[in-house]
Amino acid sequence: MDLLNNFRRTKDGGKKKITAYFTHATMLETICTALELFKDSKPLSGANRERERKWRTSFMAAFAGNLVAVLNRCVDNEVSDYNVVFYLNEEPIRSICADGIYTWKEFEDKLSPFLNTSIDFCEFLSEPY
Repeated sequence: MDLLNNFRRTKDGGKKKITAYFTHATMLETICTALELFKDSKPLSGANRERERKWRTSFMAAFAGNLVAVLNRCVDNEVSDYNVVFYLNEEPIRSICADGIYTWKEFEDKLSPFLNTSIDFCEFLSEPY
């Protein structure tokens, strides 16, 4: 995943300050699914309306939304440590880990499975079947 690789380069001394991606709400929801954000204990169903469900697209990206990942460098006694905080629509996502803060290891473990994936399935065909 490009985000993980960019953060790794920055952590290893790279000078890049900002990486930005722009996409549609559908892709934002796909990313939330991959990161297991807003995962309900029971699968969503049309048979019963759960008013307190976590997966609520009206809160995630009703018409527009943003997901921000911030790499923080923390220095204690001249020893650097890193963590990552995710924000959805400018609010920290606290449901994903302690206080919404991933340790560097938690972040790498979460994103590493996606390093060799592709979104080629999202390409539109230029001609109908």
